[in-house]
Amino acid sequence: MSGKKLILLVIALTLAALIFGWFFLKMVMFNYDVDRDTSQPAEMETIDYYIYTSIKYRKENQPNTDSLLSHAVGPNQS
Repeated sequence: MSGKKLILLVIALTLAALIFGWFFLKMVMFNYDVDRDTSQPAEMETIDYYIYTSIKYRKENQPNTDSLLSHAVGPNQS
């Protein structure tokens, strides 16, 4: 009888380890961010700097539409 209990215990522990490993690896893969620079600490100053430079880059690289609108003719202009 103790042999059957030992086998059931080993099977139960193996299943528990597999289930725990599955959820642990799932959590690790979910939290893994390939875009994050892991060489820098994730401090608020660093995050604010990245947001600032991202917004600045977008503003600087937008096409200049002022020259296109200067040639537009309004509805009352002929």
